[in-house]
Amino acid sequence: MFFQIKAIRKGTKPPIWRRALVPSDITFAEMAVILEKILEMTYSDRYEFEFYTKKDRIIEWHEEDERRHDYYYDYLNGPDTFINEWMLNEKSFTFRIRSSHGKQETSPEYRVEIEKILKSAGYKENDTEVILNWPVILKEKSLVNDEFWTEPHAINVKLKEECFLCKTEAEYLYFAEILKKIEAHCGIGFCEEMINRNIHNKKSADTMLKEITEQYIKHTEETVEKETDHVKSKKIAQECSLKEWLQGYTKQELIYIAEDTDLKVASSERKDKIVDALTAHMLKPNTMQTQLLLLEEDELDAFEKAIEQGVHRMTEEEWEELEAVYAINYIAAYQDNTVEVPKDVAWVYLGIKGHGYRDFHKKAGWILKCLKMAEIIHVVAPVKILYRMYRQKKEVRCSFEEFLKILEKIPDRINPCQLIDGKVVDKNAVREQIYRRIEERQRDVEYYIPTMNEILSYVTDNYPSCEPAYQRAWNFFETELHIAAEECDKLCQHAFWTSSTGGTLSDFMEHVNEKNICFDSGEQLNEFAAVMMDAHNNTRMFELRGHTPNEMSSYCPVLPKGKRPTIVPISSMAADMLEHGREELAKMGIAVDTDANADVIPAVTYKNGLDGTAEKGTRKIYPNDPCPCGSGKKYKKCCGRNKKSIGGSI
Repeated sequence: MFFQIKAIRKGTKPPIWRRALVPSDITFAEMAVILEKILEMTYSDRYEFEFYTKKDRIIEWHEEDERRHDYYYDYLNGPDTFINEWMLNEKSFTFRIRSSHGKQETSPEYRVEIEKILKSAGYKENDTEVILNWPVILKEKSLVNDEFWTEPHAINVKLKEECFLCKTEAEYLYFAEILKKIEAHCGIGFCEEMINRNIHNKKSADTMLKEITEQYIKHTEETVEKETDHVKSKKIAQECSLKEWLQGYTKQELIYIAEDTDLKVASSERKDKIVDALTAHMLKPNTMQTQLLLLEEDELDAFEKAIEQGVHRMTEEEWEELEAVYAINYIAAYQDNTVEVPKDVAWVYLGIKGHGYRDFHKKAGWILKCLKMAEIIHVVAPVKILYRMYRQKKEVRCSFEEFLKILEKIPDRINPCQLIDGKVVDKNAVREQIYRRIEERQRDVEYYIPTMNEILSYVTDNYPSCEPAYQRAWNFFETELHIAAEECDKLCQHAFWTSSTGGTLSDFMEHVNEKNICFDSGEQLNEFAAVMMDAHNNTRMFELRGHTPNEMSSYCPVLPKGKRPTIVPISSMAADMLEHGREELAKMGIAVDTDANADVIPAVTYKNGLDGTAEKGTRKIYPNDPCPCGSGKKYKKCCGRNKKSIGGSI
């Protein structure tokens, strides 16, 4: 039997790949030798097979690996483990070579897709059908003069000469022993009676937690009426199971819950099958740990309290604390105003809590907030900047090494950022490497490190609600424009995102006009412009590496004595606003120049109406004004030119 595989070199666009046939009934150590030959990698016993969905990593055990472990991945010894179980049941794996210190070598890393299973393979030689008895490269897509690969025909000749298959008993040979056997022209041994050994295998913490949890659940079901152990003494009195609770949802609701927990289910599947799959998935320790990271510390406290109370009536205050738990479906709420944590959910949680989950939750939860902050004010920054942000909260401080381990354990689906080349990058900026263009635009200054209160403010309200300038803007919206509190928050959020992404006051004014917000007088409009300009100048911008324009003034050249900063408008509306507010701005030491950024174009006016005589004249047009040609585009993007201003612009 052969497996048809497609090895795709990671990080290549368009993809570079080789399709090949590899034999079954061999160990991962033998498979490593074959793959290193097929992919022309450095011969090394530091290979690693990573099966992501199964959470298994297969390596060749060395004495220094005795203490090697991972929270999510089981480690198995390549020479002791046959490939069939994984190759028959998994869709893909990653193959890489690592150094003795666990770091990736210069050899490329490959994603290997398992495409087909062939009972036998053959080819014609001199009109005779020959049964294939060695691995072979079928096809490839690579570059001319590829730095890693040579002609596949030459590799196939070597594979035929060196890796022909011989039936043997289970040998459990290490990588170096397999190479010696090949050098002695003994080929690759395959074995029909495949028995895996687990001498050097290491279980992950997640696997051990799962086993313990399963034991808890089994023990609970068998002794539900007994209170003989320590945990039962906590008077947990749950009556329902998670499965029973989920059965109360509609099929469509269950599909939505599955999507939220990263479980793929087919819409054509029967409801009872979805319930079974979802129950098993949600009771996995790693699934529960991920879901609970969506809770705040006080919400997790309320969850634990609900476990201890069993079935109980809740107060309005308790419901507010438990609402987030209910949203992730780990608590059952009934029409008679009672709640309970399903019994199996309680046991799984007690299992992970007993293995230090609360400490992990506290640290990982704060890292998630720091990641969100980095996404907002930096977009891209070195991971050590994230660590400095993390250290702003004294209660969770730890070493950089421990910080990196916790960061690695945060599931991708709830992480707003991605780690690339030692940098934390907003996932939205990874597409088409937008973050690289942002890096080019960022000022060459130190990254701003926000305080703990700033991080909480930005993450909670989605704008800098702790910043006095934004507090003044919020108060102006409420008291002067009589806008509801919820809408004040939305306006502040829009103002922040407009400014932080390089927008102008004119852009924000367009949003205000769309909301049909009216000003009582020109004086009120002037005050609005001053308030919003103050907010803009106190906005943390990713182009300034998290600094505000006001803070950046210390990096700017000192103006000559008597010279004032100048604001230049980029739209006719902004020019009118600045003219109205010229006196107020002058008192603040800010000059206004409504001519510097304007073009003068010919214009025709009818002073006595359309029936009167046309008079030729001129008018000013600004970059953000509609283009007079009628294209519907802004002037700066059509017939005009976008002039650079000396001062600030609005």
